[in-house]
Amino acid sequence: MTVMNKLYSIILFLIVSSLFFGCKKEIVADSNDIVESILHKDIVAFNRQASSFSFNLLPIPSSEDRIGHKNNFEEIINQLKGNQKIISVDLSCYACIKTFPAKSEIVVTIDSIGVNITRVIVIDTPDDEMLRFSGIY
Repeated sequence: MTVMNKLYSIILFLIVSSLFFGCKKEIVADSNDIVESILHKDIVAFNRQASSFSFNLLPIPSSEDRIGHKNNFEEIINQLKGNQKIISVDLSCYACIKTFPAKSEIVVTIDSIGVNITRVIVIDTPDDEMLRFSGIY
């Protein structure tokens, strides 16, 4: 094998390797899809979109927040507020529904072709694992 053939083989290997291993497409939720899932109260579609929005946040308990998810809710709210169709997002209750695990609610108001529609996203708020979106009404 000549030097040129070796060089071509190495270049071809590097190109194929970079295409196969180097091109990782970042999954970004379609903001219109997440709004549609909220409007249609589709928790399955919402969970699919929310997982790509980096909502998988573990609790970090502190003396001010024994459950440890307050900062995680701030992150979720900030990400939802980034959508132009969403008029307002508010944490209406933080672990206030006394079930096991406790549940929280985020109230979202969406502009749907000039009509304001309000939905409530229900979130399981365990103190020892990630948040889980459990319903929309």
